[in-house]
Amino acid sequence: MNEGTENESSRGEPGSGPTWEEPKPQAEPDTARSDREEPPPANDIPPADTPEGTQGASDGQPIVRNLKSKATWLRLVFIVFFAILYGITEIVLTATVVIQFLWTLLTGAPNEKLLRLGQSLARYVYQIIRYLTYNSDERPFPIDLDWPSGRAEEA
Repeated sequence: MNEGTENESSRGEPGSGPTWEEPKPQAEPDTARSDREEPPPANDIPPADTPEGTQGASDGQPIVRNLKSKATWLRLVFIVFFAILYGITEIVLTATVVIQFLWTLLTGAPNEKLLRLGQSLARYVYQIIRYLTYNSDERPFPIDLDWPSGRAEEA
C-alpha cells in the first residue's frame, strides 16, 4: 500500500495515502526521552582542537614521551623483523603441508618428523602473533625464546 503512495507523491500528484513525513509523533517521544537522559559531562573528553585535548600540560605529555621512547621504536623494528619471519614461516609451513599430504598419499601414514616440524612451526607462528599483537613482550626465536618443541605432549 505504501508503494502506491510513494509512486503518486514522486510524480507530484496528490495522493490520498500517508506520506513519509506523517510519522512525526514517533519523533516526539524520542526527543522527550532524550530530554530525560543526562548528556555526558563535558569535562570527560576535551575537544581535540583545544590545548586541553592534546593531553599536554596536566599529565606530562605522554604522547611526546612515547614518541621519544627508544623502546617504542625498538618494538617497531622487532615488529617488522618478526613480520618478515612470519612470511617466511608461512612458506615453510605450506611446504610442510604439501609434503605431508604427498607422503600420506604414497605411504598411507603421516611422516612423524613432518608432524613434529608442523607442530613446532605452529607454536612458532603463535609466538610471533602474540608478540606482534602486543599480547606478549617475549620476543620469539631467535631473540628471547628458544625454538618451540614439536612434541605433542607440551601443549
